[in-house]
Amino acid sequence: MKEKILIEAKFEYIKRLVIAECVIGLLGIITSILIPGLLSLVGIPAGIFCLYQSYKYQNAKNQKLVITDSCIYGKTPREEFNLPINKITTVNILKNKELRIILPSKKLKFYSCLNSKEVYDIIIDLIKNEPFEEKNSYNSNTKAIKEYKELLDIGAITQEEFEAKKKELL
Repeated sequence: MKEKILIEAKFEYIKRLVIAECVIGLLGIITSILIPGLLSLVGIPAGIFCLYQSYKYQNAKNQKLVITDSCIYGKTPREEFNLPINKITTVNILKNKELRIILPSKKLKFYSCLNSKEVYDIIIDLIKNEPFEEKNSYNSNTKAIKEYKELLDIGAITQEEFEAKKKELL
């Protein structure tokens, strides 16, 4: 069965904005170095912030995020990915249209997502409809151990068999 694409994230990349943020950031840092005092306390952090913003806008052109009915795939500036929906633990929207998809082992960050609210809503709906894989395997293993314990209590299996099954499930 072919996966149905539900939404593709759109990212904002404005070259002049990247250049402007870089120039403002560098001017803030240079001015702070040349003019010591109170201005340097404000200028350096402001300059670093502007450079960071330009980095985020620059990365927007290297991103792709596609949501299907069973998985998400695409790329961040650092990696390509293809993940089933049931691996996602949560998703967040931060200020400046930053979208974060959180998995047990990592966070995927997407900058300048123009339709972040729609992407967020679809992922949340999919998460609600999909059981989270790790929680389910833990619950089913716990249930199986309890069943083996009951068999041990009534004498249907030996202590060694119970311990072997418990070790296997854990």
